[in-house]
Amino acid sequence: MSGDKPRVRCPRLSALGASLVALGWPAGSALAQGAAQQGPSLPGADEIEEREGRPKPYAEDVRTGHVYIDAVSSAVFPVGSLAPGSSLTDVASFGVAVGGSLGVGVSRHLELDARGAWGLLTGPNACESCESTFATAGLGLTAHLTVGASIDPWVRLGVGYRMFELEHGEDESSRVLQTSNGSYHGVDLAQLGLGADFYPVPGFGFGPWLEVDMGTFVAWPDEATTQGTRIYAFFMVGLELELDPVMWASPPSSTPAPAPAPATPARAAWTEIPRF
Repeated sequence: MSGDKPRVRCPRLSALGASLVALGWPAGSALAQGAAQQGPSLPGADEIEEREGRPKPYAEDVRTGHVYIDAVSSAVFPVGSLAPGSSLTDVASFGVAVGGSLGVGVSRHLELDARGAWGLLTGPNACESCESTFATAGLGLTAHLTVGASIDPWVRLGVGYRMFELEHGEDESSRVLQTSNGSYHGVDLAQLGLGADFYPVPGFGFGPWLEVDMGTFVAWPDEATTQGTRIYAFFMVGLELELDPVMWASPPSSTPAPAPAPATPARAAWTEIPRF
């Protein structure tokens, strides 16, 4: 129509539009590619705690500074040499002993104690008139394998002094008569004990134990006889009762001390910017 005006195209605007389209496509592609390569973010402290569980708190120290009073009873079986040419089994077969100990906790697992016991031994069939007794005193260190548990296994190592008293008649065999009546004094070079205590309530426990005391006699009534070795061992198995007065005075807290919180892992910082 004659009234319509002819459309005039601007070459500059057309070139600008084409340039924007050409620049926009690579930029969009680069941004999409960078987002795809970024991947999921690292889990935070809350997510790690949900997956692995909360750390178990440490058991409360119920031993350091505590005082332990023990009462023990046991069966006793002696072996070894009492005099040159004479053994303990010639004059003593087995017996019973009673005693006690006083200990103090020096760490979460260690206890220092002083022990004493007295025992009575019966004579063997070959020596009906033999009567003997013994007494011991020693110092030891006990290692407890658990803390705050109802069952407490333990191991004890100590040293001590021993006195053995012997009396027999003059009508025994010549082998028995070679062993003089009187007091024999010895040194327990090693007292090795094992046991486990069960605690039905805090501050009171009981359980079985066994021990072997090994040493040598260093003094005897027959001073003229000095030659020969006099190494001995006393095997004991019995029952132990233990009291902890400090536990009664200050029972342990019902809420255990919390463990230190784990360090929060740092989140990855994605600072790489895709280039157009």
